[in-house]
Amino acid sequence: GDKVAVHDGRLYVNGEAIEESYIAEKPAYDLPEVTVPPGAVMVFGDNRNNSFDSHVWGFLPESDIIGHAVFRFWPINRIGAGSLQ
Repeated sequence: GDKVAVHDGRLYVNGEAIEESYIAEKPAYDLPEVTVPPGAVMVFGDNRNNSFDSHVWGFLPESDIIGHAVFRFWPINRIGAGSLQ
């Protein structure tokens, strides 16, 4: 599985810093590197410092994902119908 960490205000996936121009502010917390197990995901809110997300409660089983996007409204240059697959 992917290795995920947060430190120095950045999200890292497999050792690479992720560019996140969409977040409200840089994370003010550290998350020691964890390996995402098979059949699970990590989810992070765009308002990192006020989001009750995977940095608080851990992995989300893929079986608990019950929906899919049908319309994207942000970023504005990508507005439109989402994939129905």
